[in-house]
Amino acid sequence: MKFWQIGLLSLGLVGCAQTPENPAPPPAQSAVVTACAETLTQKDERQAPYAYQQAFLACQAPIRDEALVRRYVDSLILTGQYQGIKSGAAFPENVAPELVEQWRRWAKENL
Repeated sequence: MKFWQIGLLSLGLVGCAQTPENPAPPPAQSAVVTACAETLTQKDERQAPYAYQQAFLACQAPIRDEALVRRYVDSLILTGQYQGIKSGAAFPENVAPELVEQWRRWAKENL
């Protein structure tokens, strides 16, 4: 084999060995995420902040939707839970870490 052929072969093997950055969730988990998002969008965080918080915390699916997290933060602010936002303690483990960090920084700067 020529040197360039070996290089192409090794690139092909490396490409096959890599896993996708964001693999598609299994169908069952996708249904849970959809149901969770639907439940949260039906609740009004301003009229019933505690109900929204309970629904958010009850959601077992990974939460990566920035709008849902923003609404959760709004409900926490309405109920005076500033320290929980600043420390990150108010966020369950299923919230995307980058969103938790984003809102922690925001809270430290603005609250």
